[in-house]
Amino acid sequence: MKKITALIGSLLIGLLLFTGCNDRLSTVGSGVRPADDALVPEVDSFDLHAKTIKIDSVYDRSTYALLGHFSDATYGEYRASYICRLQSAPGFKFTHEPYKGQIKNTYVRLRYTSWVGDSTILSKATVFEVKRALPQNRYSRDLTPYLEGAKQIGFLSYRAANAKGNHELMIPVNNEIGERIYKASKESPQYFESQKSFEENLLRGLFIESSTGSGCMLSVYNTELVIEYDYEHMGKTADKKTDSLQILTNSEVFTATSLLYMHRQFETSRIDELLKPSDKFGYLTSPQGLALTLTLKAEDLQKSFLTKESKGATQRKLINGATLSLAVDVPPSGATILQPPAYLLLLPKDSLVSFFEEGKTELSSPRSFFLSSIYSVSKREYSFNNISTLLNDHLAKHNEKGILKKDLELIAIPVSRETTSTHGGGKITARLNNYIYPSAARVQLHKGSLTIKTISTLYKEKGGALASK
Repeated sequence: MKKITALIGSLLIGLLLFTGCNDRLSTVGSGVRPADDALVPEVDSFDLHAKTIKIDSVYDRSTYALLGHFSDATYGEYRASYICRLQSAPGFKFTHEPYKGQIKNTYVRLRYTSWVGDSTILSKATVFEVKRALPQNRYSRDLTPYLEGAKQIGFLSYRAANAKGNHELMIPVNNEIGERIYKASKESPQYFESQKSFEENLLRGLFIESSTGSGCMLSVYNTELVIEYDYEHMGKTADKKTDSLQILTNSEVFTATSLLYMHRQFETSRIDELLKPSDKFGYLTSPQGLALTLTLKAEDLQKSFLTKESKGATQRKLINGATLSLAVDVPPSGATILQPPAYLLLLPKDSLVSFFEEGKTELSSPRSFFLSSIYSVSKREYSFNNISTLLNDHLAKHNEKGILKKDLELIAIPVSRETTSTHGGGKITARLNNYIYPSAARVQLHKGSLTIKTISTLYKEKGGALASK
């Protein structure tokens, strides 16, 4: 730890102005001042101890999924597939009566936003009907146990960048599924009254995988079952003078929504190699892979910030500002096709599970959860502008008679951010999810590259309260 004590009046003025402008800094304001000595601002830097850890499963409540397979020279093989459920609708009926009671076509439609890898590679997507009951949670997992008895119902060869520029796949599947649902709507409407009844009697789910082709992975945001049929419609002739019986086409659509559990399977290689202890680099990967733990040792915090007795008064240090930057080392050109994630989330390690399960954001607990600035391509870094409350709260919670009993253990993990507009036209976070997209960042760990920089103030207490003028 390096420590610089600054006693210059101009720095003090700057510190107070800085404190007053940031809502995450100390609440010590103009009405509260030490009674005896002047405030003594100090600037410190603390080395963090970093370790790459494996994330075995990720929680996600969105409809995003990945489909495909590719190989990366630095980060290894990536493969992804998924099982989706389809939303039932109480009272469901076909909008029109199918012509001659027949279903024309049945498709599984995948809409995707983007891809990783070579979009000209020819791949094949295969769809299976799942027969087994599915788990009631949102964690990624090995899907093998749920594929027992699954039946292949369709496939499609495709290229991600198709000639039409239309980012969707229409995978033809067995018409029997469409006919089954049509028949139930006529004869067994009770099957649609609840999601449980729909899945037990009609369709538990669809497993979708990329069965052949390597080099491209799709980011799928919407999965639907489309049942297409013709129906009779009484319209007019072209001159609009005579009634005319027309045959038109319509579709009924069942969608995988965020209300339902989606089950994703992610497979990656080289994890064990990247987990090896290193004093040069730490790794962050998504969608399910590696995160970075950051530890600030208790003894370092204790030496600088805990209570000191002086002439009957209690001297304490209040951390007014604390910043952290993670410098990213970019591999040479051609060494990887993966880009760093746009955002990182920094939070206490023991809060990781509840954060995603309870749908929290950095606004839910601004003293404990911190969203990085968007990744800076020019600076090659992630910045956390002020995490002082995290340090202050840790010091207060784990201080026992001047002894800090616990290290501060944090974790940094890639996230995706959904925003909403404010009345003033700005943007605030609406939701943070685990980042369901292939990404990777190699963080520099050499000495001096991973530090928390703090500005703190020494003041005195008497009788457990701040002395004031």
